[in-house]
Amino acid sequence: MHGWTAHPDSKPCCASGLGAVQDSEKLARLVSLQVPNLGYVPFSRSELLPPSNKAASNTCGDKDGCSVLRSDSISEQRLMELSSERAQAVNLRAMEKSNPPKSVRVSNGARIAKATDVRSIRLARNPDKQVLFVYDDPCDEEPCHAVIRMDNDTPEEEVAGVLDKIAAIFRHSVKPIENIAASKPE
Repeated sequence: MHGWTAHPDSKPCCASGLGAVQDSEKLARLVSLQVPNLGYVPFSRSELLPPSNKAASNTCGDKDGCSVLRSDSISEQRLMELSSERAQAVNLRAMEKSNPPKSVRVSNGARIAKATDVRSIRLARNPDKQVLFVYDDPCDEEPCHAVIRMDNDTPEEEVAGVLDKIAAIFRHSVKPIENIAASKPE
């Protein structure tokens, strides 16, 4: 696959795994909150757009893009476990860089949306052009892994609006935001 979003996301990118992500599939974005400020930025431009400091990876199992899980076959309990594991891994990497780390991450479950809703986000100036693409990206640890990428031709003044739209469609939570206090480490 050449280019950031040149490959149609209706066709599989990887020979292994579940194949292309279908419109009917649910996607889960694992959520962790930064303590002490409990900041939550569900989607960032740096994940959705190509990296500016290196060539984008299109290697199966290691693609650049916003990580999500194809969650139709994953229980809510397992999503919670994966979210916790991911937060712990981020904390370990932070400790390797700075001990004590400037902040820590706590798990806050996952947010869920359908692939079709992600792919249906459009810009007002070009309603026929797909803006977000969902690519299969299985790896040994997460065979249900996929990535979301934003078309790199998206005008700069439209990027913030796309980020707001994608955050809005990932509104179903396997752990309500009201339970944040229960997630704080002691």
